[in-house]
Amino acid sequence: MHTMTAQRQHGVSVAQVVARKQVRMHLRKIREREYAKLRSLIPSVATKKKTTKVAGTTTVAAAVVVVVAVVIVVEVVVIVVEAVVVLAVVVVVVVVVVVVLIVVVVVVVVVAVVVVVMVVVLVLVVFVVVPVQVVEEAVRYIEELHLALLARFREKHVHVTNLPRPLPLSPYQHFHHHHHNHHHHLHCHPYHHHNPITTATTTITTLTITLTTAITIPTNNNTIATITTTTTNTTEIAAFNTIITNTRPTRTPYTTCAAAEFTKES
Repeated sequence: MHTMTAQRQHGVSVAQVVARKQVRMHLRKIREREYAKLRSLIPSVATKKKTTKVAGTTTVAAAVVVVVAVVIVVEVVVIVVEAVVVLAVVVVVVVVVVVVLIVVVVVVVVVAVVVVVMVVVLVLVVFVVVPVQVVEEAVRYIEELHLALLARFREKHVHVTNLPRPLPLSPYQHFHHHHHNHHHHLHCHPYHHHNPITTATTTITTLTITLTTAITIPTNNNTIATITTTTTNTTEIAAFNTIITNTRPTRTPYTTCAAAEFTKES
């Protein structure tokens, strides 16, 4: 029935079906024989050990790879951390250096300002305050000396101001030379002298103005006092010159005898 059914379904003969079965059986025997040869060449135990060894090697290699990867990651992390720490230290050092430099600059500036102020104050004191005080004292002393001299001249009736007409001779302007009968007198003749009391000079240089005044007695140039002051203050110069101008006459009538008498009594 089966053969007939197959014959009907496929349209092949019984001989063909039998031939195909035989071919398949023959091929199966060949495969079994070849498999047997292969199994004889590779024993089953050796095959299992080799497979286990290959699997173990693969596991070790994988473990080594993992360990190496972990080590690399750790090294990278350590390097990054070290770099961050070094950078932080460098930043801190730079900040500290900058702060120190700022402090040093501030200190230097403060010291420089203090030194400049001290130098300015010293210069002002030495070249302004002290000279002005010296000139003030000198002018005051000169004025007092002039007044004293004028008073002494007035006491002796030697006038030191410009007068419209000559004055008569005073008792101090006479020398009495007594002869046998005391009737003969020797009189000194009056004369006119320019600027007899004081002489003043002003010397101007690039740095200082030197004032020199000499108060003298005329005729024999007997110097009573000489005041020398140095200043750069033009106001004091003007005041000094005003005193000199106002106190000394331009023309004074008196006699050489009176001058000699005044010199002798002085």
